[in-house]
Amino acid sequence: MILRELTTEDRSEAIAAHRELALDHFDFLLDSLGKYDENEDWSAFMERLDSLKRGENVPEGWVPSTFLVAEVGGQIIGRVSIRHELNAYLEWRAGHIGFGIRPEFRGRGYATQILQRFQHRLRQSD
Repeated sequence: MILRELTTEDRSEAIAAHRELALDHFDFLLDSLGKYDENEDWSAFMERLDSLKRGENVPEGWVPSTFLVAEVGGQIIGRVSIRHELNAYLEWRAGHIGFGIRPEFRGRGYATQILQRFQHRLRQSD
């Protein structure tokens, strides 16, 4: 499994994951404007994710964050959002890490692997 940023080629598969997880009331594609609108330009969405990562144009109530997808065998199986800091809501309710696994890939330990890989990535950047 690898953790990586979204690319222009990921649009259709990421939207499929977004639709699947919407059934669980989970926004797979989430950025500073809220959940992704399928009629929106994909590159504009990716730019907002990149702005959030850099801490630029962060709306009130949001915090800088990094959005990565988890890929296994060329398929997006889930995602992780790491919040760089916490506000009162996140401290009380959501925390630093948000992640989701597509239904067909659940129960295989991928969520644990995502957390382990991201922790490893953080240690390397110190």
